[in-house]
Amino acid sequence: MKDIVERDVLRSLPGQEDFAKYIESVWDCRLVVDIRVKDGIEREDSYQPLDYIITKKHSPKVVGYMELKNRKIASNKYETLMLDHSKMMSIRKTAFFTKLPVFVGVRYTDRDLWYKY
Repeated sequence: MKDIVERDVLRSLPGQEDFAKYIESVWDCRLVVDIRVKDGIEREDSYQPLDYIITKKHSPKVVGYMELKNRKIASNKYETLMLDHSKMMSIRKTAFFTKLPVFVGVRYTDRDLWYKY
């Protein structure tokens, strides 16, 4: 099962990186990968770091956080967006403790949308 999940993650990374670059150009910001996403450590707890830290374009100042999702469906296929409970808890904790905005960006087959928590 672990191999299947790892393959799925590796397959989705190029699309996520393209989406992140697009957001950087439109929002005039930088999306920095949280080192905890790439450190390779398997966590026993339910902590799930968000994909990106948002900084100003030419500054290390953190101005928010972002989770990106790529969906292989049209944006109007379902009435709601479904996120894993542990990811939602991570979004809530990050927003609560940092007092900074947390966004979820979703690239659908027909358009890109973002949601602010």
